[in-house]
Amino acid sequence: MEFTKYTALTAEQALKKLAGNKKGLSAPEAQVRLKKFGFNQIASHELKWWHIFFKQFNSPFIYILFFASGLALTMGEKIDGFMILGFILTSNNFPAILYPSINVLNSLSIGL
Repeated sequence: MEFTKYTALTAEQALKKLAGNKKGLSAPEAQVRLKKFGFNQIASHELKWWHIFFKQFNSPFIYILFFASGLALTMGEKIDGFMILGFILTSNNFPAILYPSINVLNSLSIGL
């Protein structure tokens, strides 16, 4: 359902288009809509810290940095290679470090 076309309408116009009224749906209409559309739920899944950690490595820029690090190490530039690896690991760990905060937000969203 596209909601943007309803945001410019008045309340009465929106209720008319959605076949509703100010008092809500009648019990039979609610049953019909429940069968047609299902429960009013948002599907979600629990987010684990390792999902967040590995998702950070799914970027072409990170692949380029890994390549640059490997190239520097094979050329004997150990400091440069390890500095690039250190940069990758520290910059990609910030979301995983924030995992407890994400967990709290998930708990709030499901009403715990």
